[in-house]
Amino acid sequence: IPFHNNMVNHHFGITLDSKSEHMIRKLLFTFFSILTLSFATQAQDSTFTLKMKLTGHTKNVSVVSFSPNGKYLATGSYDNLINIYAVDSLKRITLVHSIKENLAGVNTLFWSKDGNLLASGSKDFSVKVYDVRQNFLVVFQVNDHKDAVTKVMMDGKSKFLYTSSADGTLRIYDLVEP
Repeated sequence: IPFHNNMVNHHFGITLDSKSEHMIRKLLFTFFSILTLSFATQAQDSTFTLKMKLTGHTKNVSVVSFSPNGKYLATGSYDNLINIYAVDSLKRITLVHSIKENLAGVNTLFWSKDGNLLASGSKDFSVKVYDVRQNFLVVFQVNDHKDAVTKVMMDGKSKFLYTSSADGTLRIYDLVEP
């Protein structure tokens, strides 16, 4: 993937450290991998057994993400909701919280490495970060994109938030020193 630190320096006036540059490369790789996978077909049929059906959304569920510690499952949907389910030691899953902050469908979710933050990107062009410890309170929000947000990611220390959008931009936000 053609990406160079001097491109970021030229466009944003900043120089990235090697970890941030690696994270951007990973984000771009993930984005292009998703595009590639969308054209793949399954080689053979498989049979699976349904173990559980979760309810709580009224429209298509677009994203599903487990917290790193496995205690929570977050789902985003075109009904504009983010649902948070608790997963107990017996693998039972229970709806514990619904976030109704978005004006359009939720496209992407990403948990911080420590599981304390959940980032979302929406078709309403917004990016939000919720704090699990504060009952999923919005602790960071921007509406800088000009089209739907397609991907959000955080670095391992939850210092930087990386976003991509259908407007063709990749943005980097400092969550520690805004």
